[in-house]
Amino acid sequence: MTETQAKVRPARNGDAEAIARLITQLGYPCTEEQMRTRLAAMAEGEQHATFVAEMGDAVVGMAGAFICRIYEEDAPVGRILALAVDEGLRGQNIGSLLLREAENWMRSQGAAAILVNSGNHRTDAHRFYEAAGYALKGLSFAKRLA
Repeated sequence: MTETQAKVRPARNGDAEAIARLITQLGYPCTEEQMRTRLAAMAEGEQHATFVAEMGDAVVGMAGAFICRIYEEDAPVGRILALAVDEGLRGQNIGSLLLREAENWMRSQGAAAILVNSGNHRTDAHRFYEAAGYALKGLSFAKRLA
């Protein structure tokens, strides 16, 4: 794996277009306006954090994290909500930089553990998380509400 010159920072309002592009690359199409609305809603509380990776002036990756309470733990638990790196730049340590920043933020919020979901078809992502110390814990189920 090659090292990168990417720098990670908290996301800003002006990053909505780039984040929408990255989320769309993951297979969840969204517009800049949709992302702007989503980011604004997440910014209302202190439970969410969004980070971006930049190379030069271009946003090339993003990570979203969330802190919550669950019934199985005494301390808060963190959740990686999204982690995306531009398709043409994967394998350059950008995802690791973003994951580390999100983990540090969750640790600073008192998280006892971190959870992440990854689609069954994302075998490269599974290897990435396992290499970062994450263990397969169970299955995830989803149901759309009308």
